[in-house]
Amino acid sequence: MLILASTTDVVNVVTGSAGLVDVHASWMDNAAGAVGPGRTNTPTITTATTTTVVPSPASGTQRNLKTLHVRNRGASANSINVIHTDGTTAVILLTISLASGATLEYIDEVGFMTVLSGVQ
Repeated sequence: MLILASTTDVVNVVTGSAGLVDVHASWMDNAAGAVGPGRTNTPTITTATTTTVVPSPASGTQRNLKTLHVRNRGASANSINVIHTDGTTAVILLTISLASGATLEYIDEVGFMTVLSGVQ
């Protein structure tokens, strides 16, 4: 389970080189017992950069990341870091060389896994 519990908590994806990386994230927010879904489709990442893929929740809200999908559509492998930060301390949750066509997935209560290109 990945929880974002403050207005400075975010999840970032760091790409190590230029390419074509697509990211989708889905979450559930809990605001004093009122639960609601949210999601982002991050515009294709084309450079070596740090990109916020799960934004911080509103004040008094806890965000539970349910799924994170990072797909490398580029022609070559790309180094990917998934980082959680609380605004002060950044923690690398995973570092992987993601092959061309492969997808890195985080699924709540399962964890991280890689799906290779062409695998159904």
